[in-house]
Amino acid sequence: MMSFRTFTALLATIVAGCLILIVVFLALYAWPAVRLNGFGFLSGNNWNLGNLYGSPVTVRGQQILPGAQYGILFLIVGTLLSTGIALVIAVPFGVGAAMFLADSVPLELRPWVSFFVELLAAIPSVVYGLWATWW
Repeated sequence: MMSFRTFTALLATIVAGCLILIVVFLALYAWPAVRLNGFGFLSGNNWNLGNLYGSPVTVRGQQILPGAQYGILFLIVGTLLSTGIALVIAVPFGVGAAMFLADSVPLELRPWVSFFVELLAAIPSVVYGLWATWW
């Protein structure tokens, strides 16, 4: 029989191995884009597919449409901004809900209110967004 400590070490090794495989997979499949654009595509802000009706040309060993340029700075900034805004909104609500449950709710109601808060947390945020656009 395997001990709990051995099991958790094995599980942690499997998780770390899976993460390493994901990074290797992404690096292998992203390498053609990095080779084409260089690392400047991280600071570029231009996303141009090129002439969709033109014949593909070969640039640095990759076939692309003429005039194609790619930069992902706006994608990185947008992701960081939306994450920051979500944190600014969610952290005060989360801490406030925890403080409310711990200090203000009577003991006999605490399991019911806690269940309701957990139920709200279980609903994906996309559903809340759809409800907000519907109202």
